[in-house]
Amino acid sequence: MSKRNMGRLGLVIMALLWGSSFAMNQVAMMAYTPFQLLALRYVIAAEILIVLNFKQLFRTAKNTWLKGTILGIVLYAAYAFQTKGLSLTTATNNAFLTSLNVILVPFISSVFMKRKIASSEYLGAIMAMAGITVMSLTERFGTINLGDMLTLISAIFFALHILFTDKFAKEENVMVLTTIQLTVTGLCAVLIALIEKAPLVTNNHIANVSVLYLTLFCTMIAFLLQTYSQQYTSETETVLIMSTESIFALLFAVVIMNEMPSGQTLLGAGLILTGVLVTELKPKSLLSG
Repeated sequence: MSKRNMGRLGLVIMALLWGSSFAMNQVAMMAYTPFQLLALRYVIAAEILIVLNFKQLFRTAKNTWLKGTILGIVLYAAYAFQTKGLSLTTATNNAFLTSLNVILVPFISSVFMKRKIASSEYLGAIMAMAGITVMSLTERFGTINLGDMLTLISAIFFALHILFTDKFAKEENVMVLTTIQLTVTGLCAVLIALIEKAPLVTNNHIANVSVLYLTLFCTMIAFLLQTYSQQYTSETETVLIMSTESIFALLFAVVIMNEMPSGQTLLGAGLILTGVLVTELKPKSLLSG
């Protein structure tokens, strides 16, 4: 298998793991606050990676530490808003709104990299905004779900994280960069969790198993896969494959949480997903006809 196909496969597995994380996060938050959950996930994952890469970290250049620190701070901001948003909305809404980072990537690229925005990207953004409106309006007309709005903010940070990873991953050792990134994210998470001063619950076995799964598979393995895979895939391939995360999340929400999405949610999700596909596949026949 070529390295490019290996990269694509790695991103699919990563999307599957991240898709499962929305439901597993809700299970874990039966016992932990959103900020405690983030602290547990990232500190444990960072400790494992530090042990595995201890010698290499001492030989790492300052520039690599800077890149890892930037990635770690941006990643914590993304997950802090996403996890807090998840506590106030459904796993399905959280997943599909997070997938908007795919649409945001070209717009952020246009600001920082002076990249021209294609017509398909404008059309995709309009469809996605329509989906957000349908999905996020509550029964009281004009009232927007706070959890959905926090998730939208997280999507901006996830888009930034994709762009920074795309730039840094091709220049650095994958294991070292991921270790630094998750260590910084863990330190940020611990600091906020300590400020929160909520009591730490440790005797909920189902929640603890969820935390362990989130740590090993959805954090450590998933980010290693992302950092490795983005060395061999294009920015467009990356965001398109990652958009399947929301579909996996819907399936896991139904199976694990028994969460049956409403017609309004499915309509909004369909518009968002269509917007993502229009943005990345650029259907010229549709735009010209």
